[in-house]
Amino acid sequence: MPDLPFIPKRANWIENRIHKSLMEQRAEKDARFSEIEEKRIYASGLGGCPRKVWADANRVPDERPPADRMLVLFDLGDAVERHVIELLRTAGFEVSSEDPHALHTAPDKQWAVRGFDGQLRARLDGKIKLKPEDPWMVLEIKSAKQEDGTKKYAQASSFEALERAGDYQSWNPKYGAQVQVCMGLSGLESCLVVVECKNDSRLWCEIVRFDEEWFNHLMAVGYDALTLELPPEKPEEAKNKSCEMCKWCGVKEWCWGSTAGVRFDD
Repeated sequence: MPDLPFIPKRANWIENRIHKSLMEQRAEKDARFSEIEEKRIYASGLGGCPRKVWADANRVPDERPPADRMLVLFDLGDAVERHVIELLRTAGFEVSSEDPHALHTAPDKQWAVRGFDGQLRARLDGKIKLKPEDPWMVLEIKSAKQEDGTKKYAQASSFEALERAGDYQSWNPKYGAQVQVCMGLSGLESCLVVVECKNDSRLWCEIVRFDEEWFNHLMAVGYDALTLELPPEKPEEAKNKSCEMCKWCGVKEWCWGSTAGVRFDD
């Protein structure tokens, strides 16, 4: 009897085990966060819809929590950060990715900045000097995929969309707001942004300058989210829960529901 050809068998259980591990880590992180009684916001959200910022501060449940593959993508983003930092160091730039004064018991030692007595928080991917005599700059690292040419419209996160936009802020205003908050809270006047294409490792490098007026606006959004008893009105761009602004939002059912603007007695 002739030998039968070997048929590879996909080991799905390994992928499932990875997903399970990441989900457990996420659940532990969420449990620690739920123990914190004070309101809290993050720099990464301030450039988005003010109503969503308020919802996050007031712990409106996320209707689309990340799971499985998305958690793997988040972990890949962390790996890209480490990769880009090593590339910059290899090129001779001075990069500080850890705060030497961070507590040794902390889960990581990234540079952290805070506002509103700690209720606003952000972590820096690092600090960098382009020349030894230069002042420190914020270092912000992102990754983006290559466009899928089979699709009629480009993904907003695509690397080619960044090249067409010509600058980081135009490509993603939310990312642009994040680096403004990081600069404002850290007292640094500029930021080096590096975006790596996940398909072919092309790099987009751009220097972003601090904009005090924009920073003050973002701080006002954060202040309202932490102090207002009811959420702010919907932006003009929010036409319905299926519009471009709202369709991917994690609290759109709450936002467009009948109880979003109702205050309940304790």
